[in-house]
Amino acid sequence: MKSSDLSRICNVSDRTHFRDLKILKEVYNAPLEYDFKRKSFYYTKVFQLKTFDLSAGSYTDLAVIFELIKSYDHNPYKSGQKSLLNKLRLSFGDEINKKIIDVREKISFRFSPVKRSDEKTFKIIENALLKEKTIQVKYIKTENVNAVSRTIDPYHLRNYNGDWYLIGFEHERKKVRVLSVSRISEVKLTNREFDVPDSFNLEEYFKYSFGKRTSKPVEIQFEIKKPFVNLITERENTHFAKNQETRKRQHTRHTHTL
Repeated sequence: MKSSDLSRICNVSDRTHFRDLKILKEVYNAPLEYDFKRKSFYYTKVFQLKTFDLSAGSYTDLAVIFELIKSYDHNPYKSGQKSLLNKLRLSFGDEINKKIIDVREKISFRFSPVKRSDEKTFKIIENALLKEKTIQVKYIKTENVNAVSRTIDPYHLRNYNGDWYLIGFEHERKKVRVLSVSRISEVKLTNREFDVPDSFNLEEYFKYSFGKRTSKPVEIQFEIKKPFVNLITERENTHFAKNQETRKRQHTRHTHTL
């Protein structure tokens, strides 16, 4: 197709058309060449326009994320995340594929055993959560093999140490409860809508514990010898971060609220 014909089809001037071709070649590195016999531009090899460019660091980040997702077997978002990353792999071609191979040789992941969650069950719960609709579940208690029926208004999904938990209002007991998603054997979405009450505060609910058990704060004191302070503070801990000066002491005293 001649350049003039393409300009007419796109309803732009020849000047605009040539400016766009220049951007394609100089900004997006499109393999464009001009054929004087046909009086038109053509691609010397297969080319796909990318909606955005990635830096060298971004290729590495994507490769790490791809390997991370692949390594986490019981991730309920795994299929959707892999689908998205595969589209990026197709879009960016050899660059991202080469980087993934490099990352595999340099970085690896190992996760602690986590409870298995059924992806279909998880998606129904997620749908109910976002649409604020009540669900009916069959829930297996730890002390009972038989599942019990529960009606739940889902408030929040929380991942804790790799496992998923549902926080919601249980109609039967008329209280907020924490349910392990892996113990939900069946789930059914209802048409009943609900509103999360203003009285429910997620931060307050998790203030003193994860939520399965709550108790009043108890103040304790413990002593840490200097050689062990750096070992303990290798892990992120806001309490220790606020008291870094205590590391210089022979014996360090800390007060933690549990």
